[in-house]
Amino acid sequence: MIHRPRKPGSCPASLEPTKAGDAATANELSHGAEEKARVIKWITDGRLEGNRPDFKAYKGRDVPPALEALFGGRCAYCETPYSNSHPVDVEHWRPKSEVQIPQDGKPAYRHGYEWLAMEWENLLPSCIDCNRPRTQLEPLGDGRYKKSVMGKASQFPVVNEADRLVSHLPPQNERPLLLDPCTDNPADYFDFTLQGVLLPKKQLDAAQRLRATETIRVCALNRKGLVEERLRHLAWLEAQLRLVRFLCQASGNESLPPDHRAAAGDLATESLARLREGVRAGMPYSQFIASRLREFLTQDLQVQR
Repeated sequence: MIHRPRKPGSCPASLEPTKAGDAATANELSHGAEEKARVIKWITDGRLEGNRPDFKAYKGRDVPPALEALFGGRCAYCETPYSNSHPVDVEHWRPKSEVQIPQDGKPAYRHGYEWLAMEWENLLPSCIDCNRPRTQLEPLGDGRYKKSVMGKASQFPVVNEADRLVSHLPPQNERPLLLDPCTDNPADYFDFTLQGVLLPKKQLDAAQRLRATETIRVCALNRKGLVEERLRHLAWLEAQLRLVRFLCQASGNESLPPDHRAAAGDLATESLARLREGVRAGMPYSQFIASRLREFLTQDLQVQR
């Protein structure tokens, strides 16, 4: 998971409060705004069974490209590229139709956040393994795994169930436990092990640790396939770092000709710059890669980033 703030003007036209245009059409409602008005009326009418409006605005043709641009074609939760393997799931951070709530130790369900089904700020791109309930291998912490049904689906845990939003009207005191990569910075919450496992940072307070732990659980961020994919990228990175280490050693080897030492130093600097740029540009699993790169620079090479 990596921080990707939404830029002003990034909202797709189909979800804008009004369509862009000349003065004569400036007040024309977009598809999303029309749908929201219908949903709010349905809510104020008492959520009458059989009368709930359809949720279609979030399926607009301009929505997936906008989400792809925002997250670089990667899942907002696990950073896995999705564009080459399957279509993106347009994920509702706050679930639109129903939400799973705890009840006597078992999952129960209530209505969702229907009035946010068409809100740009509530939409994220997700891979199917993070978004849909699927049987995955869950780590037990001792190198073994068990089969579990994992995936976000209609989960959206909050600190206090009594404060959960029930309509579009204030007060809104809800405190979500699930991190939003557009408003929260996941780098403040997570660390990685060299085994590819995502963990809460040790220095977090109890409230922050709960948010990190729940995000890992809800989005299945330590499922076996994902951990193994991180390790494949780590193997590539370690090969690059061994090369940088060799070049740094060669640049300080006084038995080599000065021009060879200078060339080795330049190549080491260029290689590190390319790795940093790859992280900034959003390579897959960039938070994991950045974590190992920081460790290499501050510990292995004893230099500041």
